[in-house]
Formats: sequence, structure tokens, C-alpha cells
Amino acid sequence: MLASIPADFRPLVVDNGSTDGSGALARELGATVVVEARRGFGAACWAGLSAATAEVVCFMDCDGSLNGADLPE
Repeated sequence: MLASIPADFRPLVVDNGSTDGSGALARELGATVVVEARRGFGAACWAGLSAATAEVVCFMDCDGSLNGADLPE
């Protein structure tokens, strides 16, 4: 998923209880990782939005339903 995000975008990943090591992997791939103790998509979105510093913020789930290459549009 992170590989599809254009190079000039700054990925921010919220890890809110993942047990598969995806937070660590995202960090290794260059993403900023925010840890959120509360479970759920809404809590993750709020934590990401609160941590973001960009003027424009886009949300993606890591399930592959959205293509990061489409972000510039």
C-alpha cells in the first residue's frame, strides 16, 4: 500500500492495536507512525488527523481498496 503513494506525499500510519507488525514495517518504509490505544477505524482516523501537519489530508485503509497513485487527482 505505501509503495503506491507518490514520493512527494508524506504517509502517516496509525497503529491502533495491530498485532501483525504492520506499524513497524510502515516505519521501516519511511512512514510516520502514530500509536493510538483506542481500537477502531474512527479512532485511527481521528488520531491521524490530529497528528497531521499537512494542509490537505487524505485517508486510506490498508486493505487495498484505494490506490495511492490516485492521490494527486
